[in-house]
Amino acid sequence: MALGGDTKQFIILKRLTALLEGVTPANGYDFDLVGKVFRGKLVFGAQEATPFVSIVEFPRPDTAPIEGGAERLRRLEEWELQVQGWTKTVQANPTDELYGLKGAIEHRLARIMDPESDDYRLGRIIDRARIGPGVVRAATPQTAGTEALYLPLIIHYTHNVADPWAV
Repeated sequence: MALGGDTKQFIILKRLTALLEGVTPANGYDFDLVGKVFRGKLVFGAQEATPFVSIVEFPRPDTAPIEGGAERLRRLEEWELQVQGWTKTVQANPTDELYGLKGAIEHRLARIMDPESDDYRLGRIIDRARIGPGVVRAATPQTAGTEALYLPLIIHYTHNVADPWAV
């Protein structure tokens, strides 16, 4: 057992990033997310060219994972992520573009649940995934408020507490 390198959770995040970077015109989408999918980033500035996406964790961990094994070191975890996205804003209808980006992200994430896809279960390292109902939200009146989409993604995977690097 190696005591270093990428943990299973980090590998899952990297595979999700690569999957979402497949939202490109070459793959039939109206958006190009190559190099524009971030992990764990909440604050963006004007230097970010739209569209772009960020994958963040919900701040509430699974409080009741199903545990197994003699010492209860293996557990089935429900990991809730949120995919957030931003596009250019059109003044008359500022959220319109976000619905297209939301659809592209949902379509791409659906590959995780398709047994015919190369991305099935992110390379078979997760047990299942569920794409929650997303929302497109108008800008808030606060300074620097901007329109965005929010899409919950729940990943179920087996975690080995004694070996978090095990895939």
